[in-house]
Amino acid sequence: MWVEDVTVHAKHYYKNQQYFEGIKNNNIVSPTITTVIIGLFILVAFLYSYHRKRLNLLLQTFFNWKVAKQVIRYEKVYSHPVNVILFIVFLIGSPLFYAFAYQKISFADLNVFYAATAIAVAVLFYLVIKLFLYKASAWLFRLDDIIEEYIFQSNFFNKLFGLINLILLVLLLFSPISISLIVTTSFSIFLIFLIIQLIRGILIGMQKAITMHLIILYLCTLEILPWLIIGKWIKNIL
Repeated sequence: MWVEDVTVHAKHYYKNQQYFEGIKNNNIVSPTITTVIIGLFILVAFLYSYHRKRLNLLLQTFFNWKVAKQVIRYEKVYSHPVNVILFIVFLIGSPLFYAFAYQKISFADLNVFYAATAIAVAVLFYLVIKLFLYKASAWLFRLDDIIEEYIFQSNFFNKLFGLINLILLVLLLFSPISISLIVTTSFSIFLIFLIIQLIRGILIGMQKAITMHLIILYLCTLEILPWLIIGKWIKNIL
């Protein structure tokens, strides 16, 4: 009788079990992405360990833009390891962040490396064209000092934005924080940096007694309009 009771209860138990089909977990970060992120942090740690003085001097320009004149007087302004490494972090970290953000928000089966590469190429193309136009206008209108100072300011905000996006990328992939909050934070910081950059551009131009309407036209043409075009292009590709 005991065996019969066990058999009956066992059949009843298994009969009422619920089975669910497994779902693929898309939140797992690939080892390649993890390696790239760790590599970027290693680069930042290298700068902090071996170029801390130059890094601190560069960060001071965020609060006092006139410090940039002191940095510009140094040799190898753009080829210095601090500038090169921070630019690499910006060019890799930011595209990865926005590619993953789009993938998670839209739930699309997106090739992250393809999307990140497309964004990086677009940003790099824009920066090269903008640099060429700045250099050409500096030679044409004999405004070498002003243009050089503004280019330095623009590059500085790009590098700082790259560091922030690298941190946000880690939060996006490995933290339970809301994705929309992280993405909104990135866009908000970008907008703040763009406004500060435009204000400083106006101040730099006013120091040389350049007319206000010419400054505004110059900044809108080379700063605001290209970002709008790039944003539209990236949206169409993704």
